[in-house]
Amino acid sequence: LFAMRHGLEPFGTIAHAPFMVMEAMMRSAAKNHARASHMRVLDDWYDEYGYEYSIPPTDTFTSKWFFDHVFAGYARYFKGTRQDSGDPFTEGERRIACYEILGLDPRRYVGLFSDALDVGRMIELADIFGNRMVTRFGWGTNKTNDLGLPNISIVIKPLRALDRACVKLSDNPAKAQGNPEDI
Repeated sequence: LFAMRHGLEPFGTIAHAPFMVMEAMMRSAAKNHARASHMRVLDDWYDEYGYEYSIPPTDTFTSKWFFDHVFAGYARYFKGTRQDSGDPFTEGERRIACYEILGLDPRRYVGLFSDALDVGRMIELADIFGNRMVTRFGWGTNKTNDLGLPNISIVIKPLRALDRACVKLSDNPAKAQGNPEDI
């Protein structure tokens, strides 16, 4: 609505929650349930929202896992990916390399950075990646808290689905969520 009222191009991404919930719901002894649950969310999301909003976070179960097990099946069809934890420079390079390995031009895909951003970091990322992929930013906490006060975490994540604990691993071990045995 904000974009419509102000003539701006809306763009969006998928939250971690659907991946966390679907994994808990599909968790079983099957070896590939995490991959199957990820694919189910991506397929359902695309069916509902289409190409414009096909920018998933890669770090629900770590970006390494995402790029090793999921990315190749969706890279050609999805608009891009969202970096939400870990080192953004390392993750930006990973995205570019993964597109190139598949023979795709990374300049056609969005790399959306959204972790701990401020103006200086966004400029630095844009300088490094701006000519190598479509570079966008999801600027949250530091934009809305510019008073010099300590940041608070107001992100809400699911805890349980079908009486199973939800898990988020992240590229930052301090952001991991879930029971230690499930993690």
